Amino acid sequence: MGEGHPKLGYLKIRRKGGNPYPDGVPVKAVILQRVGKWYACICYKIEAPEIEDNGVATGIDSTCGQVAAVSTDGKREIIRQPDVKRNTAKLHRYQRKSARQQKGSNRRYRTKKRLQKAHRAIAMTRRNTNHQASRRIANRSSTVVLEDLNVVAMTSSARGTVDNPGRNIARKAGLNRSINATVWGQLDGMLQLQMPGSAQDPSPLHESGLQQVWSSGQSE
Repeated sequence: MGEGHPKLGYLKIRRKGGNPYPDGVPVKAVILQRVGKWYACICYKIEAPEIEDNGVATGIDSTCGQVAAVSTDGKREIIRQPDVKRNTAKLHRYQRKSARQQKGSNRRYRTKKRLQKAHRAIAMTRRNTNHQASRRIANRSSTVVLEDLNVVAMTSSARGTVDNPGRNIARKAGLNRSINATVWGQLDGMLQLQMPGSAQDPSPLHESGLQQVWSSGQSE
């Protein structure tokens, strides 16, 4: 970096694999700190290559715990969420341990850091799975069609009110956890980044339940 950070000073950036854009011009850098580690996110100005339309469209069906991707060229893929039971067990153990410790103590502080690391391990594992899946889909498809799901409404609580109490609250809570663990919105957002085109008019697809269309080329 040519200029030093006003508070951190000059930083040496190291990336596994080297600079991904040696011919690009760095225009922006963001310094982040996550769970005791520092990261630098650098934006490069590059010339985007022209992507030819290969005529392959992929439809994605989202379910709890997995996502199905079916392409018009005959390829089918089931994207299953990774197994995070080990890190989830650590998470629950540190949560119980933190609840028993005294607030403001050094032991509670150390447990809090371990709890943050467990949260980060689960999140990064799921993010890595969705990132690789979105890249595979974008490489073989020119158009990707997804369901426009209202996740907020689908994961709303079934507790109800005092006058009108809900039923099967525990089952609905388990379903909500399964939906949130599948992180449908994260896969959708990564596909938007991997497919340079913008959303097209989804009105012709309402009857089939498919709502969003992402294309590899710019929409007219």
